[in-house]
Amino acid sequence: MTIKNIGNQIIECSRFRIFLEKYQERWLHHLFTMREIAVANNSVQSIELFCGLCAGKQAVWQAMQFPGNRLYYWHELEINPAPIDQSFQVNLAGASADWQMRKGINHIFLTISLSRAYASAFAIATT
Repeated sequence: MTIKNIGNQIIECSRFRIFLEKYQERWLHHLFTMREIAVANNSVQSIELFCGLCAGKQAVWQAMQFPGNRLYYWHELEINPAPIDQSFQVNLAGASADWQMRKGINHIFLTISLSRAYASAFAIATT
């Protein structure tokens, strides 16, 4: 296993909370899959988890060196929760999965850390 690239992202939760309150209906379903929304809505730290999922997706895009406007591909990348001692599971579909294959990426490791103030994510793409 060889590291192909890394990506990281940190998001301020208070700013993300304002964004979600302002655009919730329009953007919530645009940024996240139904499964991600269900998991986050059932969480005690709902806003923080949405923030972490957003940071996770951005970190994965960086690690994959995905070109162009990624906004159209957010549903092609789904992050599934993992047990406490493991990284999150990243599932790709469509053009995102095609890009992963073209780049020779076999696996993406993702970790997300949450606090009331910030959510951070770190992704490693390996060959």
